Amino acid sequence: MSNQENEFNLLADEAQKWLIEKVFYQKSTAIATAIVPIFDLKDGPSSYPVEDPSPRPLTACTKKTESFCINKYDVLPKRHLHYHPGNVRYRKLVHFSVSAFFMGDPKQKYAVVQNIYELVVNDGGRFFKQGRKGFQKMSRSAALNKIRTALQSKLRLCQEKQAVQRFNVAILPPQGP
Repeated sequence: MSNQENEFNLLADEAQKWLIEKVFYQKSTAIATAIVPIFDLKDGPSSYPVEDPSPRPLTACTKKTESFCINKYDVLPKRHLHYHPGNVRYRKLVHFSVSAFFMGDPKQKYAVVQNIYELVVNDGGRFFKQGRKGFQKMSRSAALNKIRTALQSKLRLCQEKQAVQRFNVAILPPQGP
């Protein structure tokens, strides 16, 4: 397994642990039960160690851009930054939160969006957009809107895949013995 794959797996595990800690333990039962099937938990959430919730320092940078330093927890725009660790972690958080977003009422949906934002920001991550002279930090409301849009897009994609699967099952002839 390559170093990049190891880092990807570590980030995915970390995102899953944080999401369990934040959403599973702190939000209503409706949201929590919506998330459980995604994780395929064997021994329940207690089998995951609880991490220190203190923010991580911003000193470990991966790229310098103008007056600020991009760290590995930042969420960056553009498709060619698809494998930036912060973007990978962000996509995992969105993926793991889709069913909670789908099952929740408007207040719970907003709570899911806020949780994703807090998970990124509490680790020292920031949301950036593309500006004229490089990256610019997004406002909180713009970042929340970005997260909500990502959740809605992911939900739509999941629903389309399920519709195609149901259609394919409906038209397949029965299999004989």
